[in-house]
Amino acid sequence: MIRRVAIALVFAAGALHADASSEVFEVVASMAAGLAEDNVPAFTKPIDKALPELDRITTDLRAIIAQAEVTCSIERIQDEGDDNARTLVLDWSMRLKRRGSGQQVEQRREAVTLKLRRDGKKWTITSLGPLTFFAPPDFR
Repeated sequence: MIRRVAIALVFAAGALHADASSEVFEVVASMAAGLAEDNVPAFTKPIDKALPELDRITTDLRAIIAQAEVTCSIERIQDEGDDNARTLVLDWSMRLKRRGSGQQVEQRREAVTLKLRRDGKKWTITSLGPLTFFAPPDFR
């Protein structure tokens, strides 16, 4: 009887982690969608307002959107943690197509790492990098 309870707890713990994993991926997916929709506030909404780099991220994203149409795709490479803190490594692809008459396109693909913590019912990003991935394009 005790063994069955232990096995049930292991499965329950695994299910909880799967839920947390899904939740944090949904947060990141909404960020990528916000960027593709030219919505910087949607991208920055889950980022900790105390993050020192938040102003730089916001400024860079506004510059990206001013210059380019953005398409993003993300895939999980690594997902670790528990129900209160998680670290994600994502294969993040971003296509930046110059706005206006130009046909210039910049393709980016990088492993982006995010650290998240649960604040009540929501997830907050406490670390995001490399920040250079979100730098404005260099269309020449």
